[in-house]
Amino acid sequence: MKKQSNYPLYEVTSFSSIKEMLLIAEKEAGSGIAFKYKDKSNNVIEATYKQFRTDTLSLGSALTALGLNSLHVSCVGDNSYPWVTAYLTMLGSTGVFVPIDKELPT
Repeated sequence: MKKQSNYPLYEVTSFSSIKEMLLIAEKEAGSGIAFKYKDKSNNVIEATYKQFRTDTLSLGSALTALGLNSLHVSCVGDNSYPWVTAYLTMLGSTGVFVPIDKELPT
């Protein structure tokens, strides 16, 4: 198979940690919409890159204040904004996050 070489290359910013990735995203697209989701009342909520980074930093600070930032955490749940926030918060900590498929039988 012949290698395609006529596609444009995209410049990407390299990063070495989740915290750095979130900082870069906030700098490059801070007021842009990162997530759209529906709340329990079916209202569409928008979260910007800046808000998402703030949420992860706030959750991380709360976990650290409680002494929970270095734990091994497993999480079962629907794909949602709070789930992604918890996931990236823990990936940016010294703890371990283990996502568990909610569809697995008990």
